[in-house]
Amino acid sequence: SSGINAEYGDAGPHVLLSEEGATQGCPSAMAMYSIAILPLISLADIEEVLQIWYADDGNAAGSISGLRDWFDIIITHGPAFGYNINPQKSVLFVKEQHLEKAREIFEDTGVTITSSGACHLGAAIGSVPFKSEYVSQKVTEWVACLKNLVSVAKTHPHLAYSNYIRSFKMKWQYLQRTMADVKELFQPLEDVIRHEFIPLLVGKHVSDLERKILALPVRMGGMALENPVQTANYEYTNSRFVTGPIVSLVLQDETSPESVGDAEMMCRKLKQKCLHAEITRHESELKEILNQADDRLKRSLELSGEPGASSWLNARPLQDLGHELNLQEFIDAIRLRYSFHFPDLGGKCGCGEKNNSDHALICKLGGFDIWRHDHLRDTFAGILQYAGLKPVEIEKQLLPCEGFNLPHSANTQDDARMDIVCRGLWSKMEAAYLDVRVFHPNAPSYIRQPISNLYKNHTNQKKLAYLKRVIEVEQGSFTPLDFATTGGFAPEVNSVLNKVAHIISTKHKESYPETMSFIRQKTRFSLLRSTLVALRGTKRRISQMPLEEIDFRNV
Repeated sequence: SSGINAEYGDAGPHVLLSEEGATQGCPSAMAMYSIAILPLISLADIEEVLQIWYADDGNAAGSISGLRDWFDIIITHGPAFGYNINPQKSVLFVKEQHLEKAREIFEDTGVTITSSGACHLGAAIGSVPFKSEYVSQKVTEWVACLKNLVSVAKTHPHLAYSNYIRSFKMKWQYLQRTMADVKELFQPLEDVIRHEFIPLLVGKHVSDLERKILALPVRMGGMALENPVQTANYEYTNSRFVTGPIVSLVLQDETSPESVGDAEMMCRKLKQKCLHAEITRHESELKEILNQADDRLKRSLELSGEPGASSWLNARPLQDLGHELNLQEFIDAIRLRYSFHFPDLGGKCGCGEKNNSDHALICKLGGFDIWRHDHLRDTFAGILQYAGLKPVEIEKQLLPCEGFNLPHSANTQDDARMDIVCRGLWSKMEAAYLDVRVFHPNAPSYIRQPISNLYKNHTNQKKLAYLKRVIEVEQGSFTPLDFATTGGFAPEVNSVLNKVAHIISTKHKESYPETMSFIRQKTRFSLLRSTLVALRGTKRRISQMPLEEIDFRNV
């Protein structure tokens, strides 16, 4: 047995024995194995036979007699290179008219000989009936697994959705990329996705138009729940297109480093073309959806497609980070995302108005609008503290402005306060004044206004009230932080997020994109959770006896 030195635990280096050569799971295993097996591949390079290898999976095509010579070389010389072939796991695939000849030539080998087809690297080659049967069996397995995920979604839809997006739907992606004309065979899978899985995520059965929306990428307002019937042809066509240069080299038996390098570079360029084509296709699908959608749905797609609005859907549902939503929270979040009806929010609010999701998010009763603001403010302040900005102060009272010549629009009250004040954001010692505002873009007074105008108006209102006072009295900088309840934010917010992400990534030596993603997710979940609380929070007027009038001896 050979071994490798590996260090683990507190005991220092140990030798791990392995009779299989390069241990599976090692990042270098594939490269190590490929290098080690090259001499055997060269030895088996004979005329009339084209051989193709993927790690330890050897494949060859050619005349039957040539294949027998190739097979004998592998059997004879393979063990010297650590390659021990199992004939019972080997398959010879020939045309039906050549079956007898193949059986005669490979009579004493134990190799399985067939003309119908064979499984190969997670796909199938052979006759149409064989390939159809193979795909149907795989789809049946995936349907059974998906039904298990459906059971999870009944109580934990957020976990089920994350598992589906990050792992489960990848199961059939490879097969679709390697097998043509199989899209109809995926219909049983789509039936379970649409009629069993999706209703548990969104709280209702969806229409054809809504199904198309949910298939869109998250960044475009969808949920990335693609229809596997529709993705099959795209995946196969793109796969053939991208791998074309490599396939050409294989067919030409061209192995020079220059040719391989050129082919790999061309593959990367073709992959980028496919990505751009996919974006164009999704944009076309979104345009078609918008042509069929009513004004309410168009508004929802616009809001959910804003930068940052969908970051909560892309986040892993980690409980330690506060990113996991329970059954009701997840479904409510999806209903808010698409303005779906809330069947259990009928009747009247405690304020006397008709209750619905839009009213619940603007009603002052219960103080949930203030709590939502404060929760987001505290989250943002915590991020600034983590960035190392000192000191970070909350609700700091502004200096008196008596004697200063401020515009009439300025807030000149002596008790005026600023949500967040810190130093080192824009420059090392300058004090940065940040003021948070959260508004609901679907409020009756806002519903007909473009979202860009709403951000602009709120930002201007804040600047008219505080900008001159902060600059002239406090001698600091002022940045309004305006958020929509749907998760979007004004351009000024994005500037602050970019700056904070840069500071954190530099200080903690983290990736800037990952840091930015985390900050967006943190602020998005803070806003989402407080919005969901406001949606379901009690808004009844409670009549109770003042505590000072209670005789505690008689309680």
